[in-house]
Order: sequence, then C-alpha cells, then structure tokens
Amino acid sequence: MQVMARVGFGHDLRRLRIIGHGHPGAQGLGDSYHSSNIFDSSTSISMDWMMMENLADMFSPQGWLELHGCNVAQGYAGKIYLARLAGLLNVPVRAGISVQFGGSLANDLFLWGQWHEARPQPGGGISYRIWHGR
Repeated sequence: MQVMARVGFGHDLRRLRIIGHGHPGAQGLGDSYHSSNIFDSSTSISMDWMMMENLADMFSPQGWLELHGCNVAQGYAGKIYLARLAGLLNVPVRAGISVQFGGSLANDLFLWGQWHEARPQPGGGISYRIWHGR
C-alpha cells in the first residue's frame, strides 16, 4: 500500500528498489520471502507480494525493478527467479549475485559486484545479461 500511495496510479514508475534480505532465487519483502516457487499454486502469497504484483501496470516503458537482497541472482535458482519475475511484471529485473550493502541515501544505493538482468523481449521470451558493478 505504501508503494501505491507514493507512486499513484499513473504509468511513470521508472525504477523500483526492493531492499531486504535475500538468498539465491529469493527476495525478502515485508513479512515474507518471494522466490521462484511463488509461481506455483501450492504456495501462499503474502499481502506485500500481492501488492507488488499489482504494480506491473505502473512502470513506464523504460522502467525496471531492482532487488537489493544478498545473492538473489546467484546460480540457477537466481536466474529462474529473475526471469519469472521479469515475465510477470513485464519489466527488466536486476539483482546481485553477492552480498549487497545499503546506502544512507537513495543516491548511495547501487548493486555491488556482479549483477544480472532478466529482460522481457517484445516477441516473447526473456534475455539475460551479466553486468559488473562496483
């Protein structure tokens, strides 16, 4: 709800940063972890993540999601997680493969070390890129 209140109901969200604990293939948000198994019907989805999924239409055409949990993009679990989340929200999703550090201000915050990006493609499918940060 806090994100919706700050963003409004336009379609101009350029970047959304989620800061919380993480591990390979999972990002913490509020009262729960979100992982690739969230897409199975057998798992429950917390209220925080249901609100997150409702943000798909809020992103601008140049928008992206940045996950600042430690090790979120690491390994096969991380790759699948980013790809599924990118497909669900229809925006690029970026996350690091190592320990992440928080900044004191929004301008101080960036993805540390190597980070990965899953990007939805116009004709379907997901491209996957590896970047080197600080």
